[in-house]
Amino acid sequence: MKNRKRKLLLLPILLVAAGCSTDNASSLARDYTNARSEYLDAVMMITSESSAKWADDKILKPYTERVNAIDTRLEKWKTGTDDKEVVKDTLSSEAVAMMMAEERTSAVRVKLEKNRLGKLLEAHIERETDRRRQNGEANPVVDPKKLWPSLTDLATSERITIPMTSASRLTKLQAEFPTDKWKSFRPENFAQLVDNQRKRIERFTEFNVR
Repeated sequence: MKNRKRKLLLLPILLVAAGCSTDNASSLARDYTNARSEYLDAVMMITSESSAKWADDKILKPYTERVNAIDTRLEKWKTGTDDKEVVKDTLSSEAVAMMMAEERTSAVRVKLEKNRLGKLLEAHIERETDRRRQNGEANPVVDPKKLWPSLTDLATSERITIPMTSASRLTKLQAEFPTDKWKSFRPENFAQLVDNQRKRIERFTEFNVR
């Protein structure tokens, strides 16, 4: 109740400072999902150094800033919304369930893509080594970081894996609902809402892996 009163006192200040938010759990979940999907799509389109550089510059590097902007909107929505409504809205949203299913499947897919990029880099090295041998170089030493810097970075580091294996802030928020912190804000049908959402997540996960 103390937290709820604090929100009510802060609400006029927030509305003046940021304008009335039109966000809800579904709109935030859709934007998290879209950002994640575009990231994974960009990784899947990498077939060369040039496409790796384009994907990195246009999609992968800006991803953190894009997600941070959604995180900021999430905090404004959470602060300006009654806590009981936050719980009900999040657990009732199909978009949230779809987002969580996407988090599961994209974590698996990006690991497969990282393995693919590793093999792609190996093929580049092998072709370059063969080319140099054919040109008379006895023991060619290929430096992939010099020839294919973007591809090498993405294939050998964890830069593309970490974002796709990390849960969104909305997922982390929902994980707090069963804790004592949110006990007084859980609706009477909380257990049913949780079970219904679990079933939706499982259904969307099965759909995504087909």
